[in-house]
Amino acid sequence: MTMRRFQCSICDERPDAEFTIFRADGEVEDWVIAYPSKQLIHIHFGTPTIASSDNIAEAKFIDLFLRVTAAVHPEDKYYIVADATQADNSEFIPPESLMIYRDILKHPQFGDGAIYGATSAFGAIINLLTLWSSHDIKIVDTTEQAMAAYEQWWAKGRKGD
Repeated sequence: MTMRRFQCSICDERPDAEFTIFRADGEVEDWVIAYPSKQLIHIHFGTPTIASSDNIAEAKFIDLFLRVTAAVHPEDKYYIVADATQADNSEFIPPESLMIYRDILKHPQFGDGAIYGATSAFGAIINLLTLWSSHDIKIVDTTEQAMAAYEQWWAKGRKGD
């Protein structure tokens, strides 16, 4: 049985079956869920993807999830909230993964976003990635701050923008 390694005031009430889960070697678990009516996608990154092949597979998994979600709801633009509070090695993202994340940020249906719990090194990588896009990606400390950023995005009328 897969056990959640995160606590989240937004996602805790959702049943496991509503999440899409990434696994590599049975160890790594990223939990991803879309809330189409809120135009929100929440990614909970799990344990580190040490091997480059796992890291690239993880990036491809997230890319596929996002693109499928976008295809099912082509009229919507999504705000992405990412939880990076689990121990991570994100400062060692291979170039292929970086290019996948760059392409995600260029997708017209993915609006701004917020990431919380990122290490300083991962924050620097996020800042680099945002240079390649027109999106505002906020680096914050908590779920509450990330959701406050989402609420501001929603209030600005970016919904379906």
